[in-house]
Amino acid sequence: MAGKYKKYDRNFKENVVLLSYKRNSIKEFADELGIYTHYITKWRNEYAKFGNGSFCGSGHARVHPDNRKIFELEKTSRESELRFEILKNASPHLHQGYLIIYQFIKNNEKKYSIAQMCRVLGVGNGRYIRWKCNSVSEKQRQIASATKLNSQVFKHS
Repeated sequence: MAGKYKKYDRNFKENVVLLSYKRNSIKEFADELGIYTHYITKWRNEYAKFGNGSFCGSGHARVHPDNRKIFELEKTSRESELRFEILKNASPHLHQGYLIIYQFIKNNEKKYSIAQMCRVLGVGNGRYIRWKCNSVSEKQRQIASATKLNSQVFKHS
């Protein structure tokens, strides 16, 4: 039953809140607009708390406009610390070539996001995914090395 709930855009919510302060009754205003009264109450509370930073949608942090610059700086700082940590952990592998870097990314997938590691290490995300899908497994490497060793033994015998 996707699409059961109606979504209202930011401008609509802001206009409803501003107009609701000019009306005598929230209930009558809600009935006039064809929405529930608790929506208006919820939107008014959010607008009172965050002001112009309200109604930014899901997946976005609600921050009061006065604190927006601090929030952005803290976010940038966290991202820089994460990039530094990835580079610090990957530095012994950087000069060894793409295959070793791909292996580093594979080993650290649970700790960092693949996209973040690829971006920091200068590796194409698609190239890494392709390598991961087509890479030779450890068992296949062992079989190949055993086969090579056997052929060397037979040549020397």
